[in-house]
Amino acid sequence: MSTFYFATTNNGQDTWINCGADSSTSSCSSESQRFLSSSSECDWSGITCNGNGEITKIDIRENGLTGTLSTFIQELVSLSSSLELLRFSKNALSSTIPTEIGQLSNLQYLFLNNNNLVGTIPTSLENLSKLTTFSVGNNGMNGTIPSGIFHPTLKNLDLDDNNFYGTLPSEMFTSSLGLVNIDIGGNAFDGTIPKGFENFSSMKLLYIRNNKFAGTLPPELFVSASLSMLNCSHNDLDGSLPDKLYAATSLKSLDLSSNEFSGAISTKIGDLEDLTKLNLRSNKFVGAIPSTMGLL
Repeated sequence: MSTFYFATTNNGQDTWINCGADSSTSSCSSESQRFLSSSSECDWSGITCNGNGEITKIDIRENGLTGTLSTFIQELVSLSSSLELLRFSKNALSSTIPTEIGQLSNLQYLFLNNNNLVGTIPTSLENLSKLTTFSVGNNGMNGTIPSGIFHPTLKNLDLDDNNFYGTLPSEMFTSSLGLVNIDIGGNAFDGTIPKGFENFSSMKLLYIRNNKFAGTLPPELFVSASLSMLNCSHNDLDGSLPDKLYAATSLKSLDLSSNEFSGAISTKIGDLEDLTKLNLRSNKFVGAIPSTMGLL
């Protein structure tokens, strides 16, 4: 892991926030956890190994990592038979996601959110057939979403606050039926909200805020009995609210603000007894506010 360390510290000229090679021992729970220490790599901070001494997890988040993934990707590839989790969230990694990341065939969790990444999602991610979590939110990435990332194993998808555009691939609704958390907010996706969300029977969170979706709110969004958080704010959605919304009793947070919704708000909104957050402002609703909203 020495190549990784020097690649993320400007060849040793910069320092990590915690547990770098030149960090004070107070930033680690023990001296042996410092990177490049004489102890086994399995004892270094953020590194987890299995019983055979093979690295299974690299979890180094919020630690001031700089540089590019491409400068140390080959070292990661050498761990491909055992590496299950890669988490570099909230650092300062830049440039693109290298194609070689698709060689990490055993990877289940990939967290690259909150960095300075640009470019597109590499199509080589279609090779990560065990992937359950893919998180690249809060970067500067762009392009359309490759259909190959939608594996049957995928449960958590975080693409928020980038510059992705286009429509959602149909494979999302036919291949990744186990999706639980979907956050694609803060991009430039357009077209109507596709049908198919009814296929996600375990979906708990859906954020499509701040995009360019138009048309009506499809009733299929509310089929999942586990849906608790829905944010469709800041789009170009219109029409009246579907009746199925008022039957989505698992909802705890609903934000439909800053759209073009119209018509009256049904008194049935009082049936959403678990709702703790409701935002309907900046729309074109008419009529009186239902008294049943006071029951929420």
